[in-house]
Amino acid sequence: MSRATESSEPCNGEKRPREQRCDPSLIVEAIADPTARRLYKAVELPTTARELSEELDVSESTVYRKLSRLEEAGLLRELEQGPNVDGPTRYVRRIDRVSVTSGDEVRIDCRKKGADVFCRPDL
Repeated sequence: MSRATESSEPCNGEKRPREQRCDPSLIVEAIADPTARRLYKAVELPTTARELSEELDVSESTVYRKLSRLEEAGLLRELEQGPNVDGPTRYVRRIDRVSVTSGDEVRIDCRKKGADVFCRPDL
């Protein structure tokens, strides 16, 4: 699948809360990867790459690569910790639930804070 173009955005619902342009390939690639999907599911509370590595028995370098992909797809984000907090970066889910449907058109349904966010690809 192709990478996002400059005009495409992840399905993160931040610019328009109910509908978002996106590149579905980023989301599909991220959740199709079994290790990335395990990481996404494991991030229920703010967690570090090291904690994920230990919990899932995956090398830290692999965890960082997969976290980067999940961030690029708009599914995870780094938790802002403030200027006086020292310590490793913690990751949180940006999207609570993801569902990919294809038929006449591809549609990505995301659930964020109890509200549905619909991703309509610019195809």
